[in-house]
Amino acid sequence: MSATSDAAVTLPIAALTTLLAAAVATTFAQAPSAVADYSGDLRSAVAQSRSGASCGPLRAEPLADQTAEIAVHSTGAYLDHNARVVPVSDPLPILKDLGVPAAKAKLLQGAGKSEADAIKSILIAGYKDLRDCSYTAYGSSALPNSNTDSWYLATVVLVET
Repeated sequence: MSATSDAAVTLPIAALTTLLAAAVATTFAQAPSAVADYSGDLRSAVAQSRSGASCGPLRAEPLADQTAEIAVHSTGAYLDHNARVVPVSDPLPILKDLGVPAAKAKLLQGAGKSEADAIKSILIAGYKDLRDCSYTAYGSSALPNSNTDSWYLATVVLVET
């Protein structure tokens, strides 16, 4: 083959590869995320539980989200027998390390065989704390099960700033 015919074959293959990669990336970018839906359901439940209180709604705090994610992953690692230490039980030191000027903080954790059960367990166990007007901000994180016999985990961090 000549150099001209090699280039003619290489160009369509490169263009086809690029087009295919773009199509696959677009397909996956538009696919809904189960974790995002689960976290969204958790956020909605927290907002709804606070809506009947005399104080205003809780403000979403990104650093509290990060703290909640650290806590839920530490619990998940512990349940999978992969943890080097016990799970996070007090979110205040983590919040302070991240730069949040928190006066107090509360960690609410829930688990269940379904997403709804994990969220429900947080709402039941933390019903007084969620309506406590001293908490002004919150963060949440959810960890869906990775095995068929695993639990769904959910965590909410309430913050008084």
